[in-house]
Amino acid sequence: PQHRGTEPTVLSLRQGSLLELSLNRPNRANAFSAEMRDQLVEQLQLADIDKDLKHIVLRSEGDSFCSGGDLSEFGLFDNPVDAHLIRMTRNPASWIHKLNDRVTVYLTGNCIGAGIELPSFAHKIIADETLKISLPEIQMGLIPGSGGTVSLPRRIGSQRTVYLAITGRTIDLNTARAWNLVDEVGTYI
Repeated sequence: PQHRGTEPTVLSLRQGSLLELSLNRPNRANAFSAEMRDQLVEQLQLADIDKDLKHIVLRSEGDSFCSGGDLSEFGLFDNPVDAHLIRMTRNPASWIHKLNDRVTVYLTGNCIGAGIELPSFAHKIIADETLKISLPEIQMGLIPGSGGTVSLPRRIGSQRTVYLAITGRTIDLNTARAWNLVDEVGTYI
């Protein structure tokens, strides 16, 4: 689905057994909107059905992988229960987790909140030297809501996850590598 005649917020390209998905809101640092969430889930559901797809690459357009949840959408739902149900039934984290062994994520630039929580479910994370990771949700009165309370502890342990969440500090590529949050250094060609 497209919104107001603009380009899709998630681009997809299939080449044989490879599906390349690319977050496509570079003018908003790939802020994770409801539309982007829905389009990503749709693509991941299709990948789950198509067993001929052996490799799924998730990357981004622009200088940042994902700047986190789109703050302009916060509080738009009148009913918090409905909002919660929508997030639970259209949850890209559960699909990335389900497809884990086929998913490789390429990170660049800012990976904030959802921008690191979702990739942490993937089998492999590759990042370049521009990487900046943070979890600012607690300073905003929120909790990591894109699965980070599950995905990050599995990769880096609960103490490092709490450190990121409580302090809101930013870590770079070297720290992410040392913590095994990033598996390889590189860029998508």
